[in-house]
Amino acid sequence: MDHALPGVGGILPRRRGLHLGSAAHDIDAVLDYLAEHAASLGIDAPSIGLWATSGHVPTALGALARRGGRDLKAAVLSTGFTLDIAGSALPTSVPTLIVRAGREENAGLNDALDRFVAAAFAANWPLTVVNHASVGHAFELNDDSATTKYVIHHIAFTKFWLYERHA
Repeated sequence: MDHALPGVGGILPRRRGLHLGSAAHDIDAVLDYLAEHAASLGIDAPSIGLWATSGHVPTALGALARRGGRDLKAAVLSTGFTLDIAGSALPTSVPTLIVRAGREENAGLNDALDRFVAAAFAANWPLTVVNHASVGHAFELNDDSATTKYVIHHIAFTKFWLYERHA
């Protein structure tokens, strides 16, 4: 895709200690692995961001709550299930982009997301919210409109928080 975010990769290390079905343990193991092997992987360890969509957002929120600004410097949470997690329980030092699908098909998802955003704003969390009003869930896969390309381009906001603001 010509509008994909450069420099973003998914990592699934094959190593002992990962337990399928224990998402919290697994994401911590991946982040620990990245930190420990950053140099050999060509990763800037102080500039690790987290990107999660849909049902993976609760796992990402848990990692943000546990690890916060210690080793996560930015987050993107797209069309995610927030499970009514209070925004004030999360670290206010991690700039986060929330992407919302205006025509979300999953009952209650946007209601919970809206409560989450309100709580995060009340806690003065550095939050950016993009509402893609005309699409439903998984729009990144199912909609190739100019607006979707524009929203995906906004996800590049992590580049600013991870690199450019320090320049």
